[in-house]
Amino acid sequence: MSEIKLELWYGDFCKPSKEFLPLLEKVAEEYSIPLEKFNVEIVPQEAKDIDIRATPTLIIKKDGWEVSRKVGQLEENVLLDFIGKELIP
Repeated sequence: MSEIKLELWYGDFCKPSKEFLPLLEKVAEEYSIPLEKFNVEIVPQEAKDIDIRATPTLIIKKDGWEVSRKVGQLEENVLLDFIGKELIP
């Protein structure tokens, strides 16, 4: 079975990032999906290397490879749909 992981790229300066984080943490915990968080202010070169242009950016990785990304604050139904597409074979 494939290993799914979520990566959130955010900025402390970004209100949508701050508002989105609690929902994302709740969903990741409910579905037992690992979540890594990266502050673009702390790791700007890494953000540039993977073409992070805005925050928040949510990336889904499968077996270490990026399979999808969404930019912006997502509502719960949109988030669940986005993640569900990768969880359902």
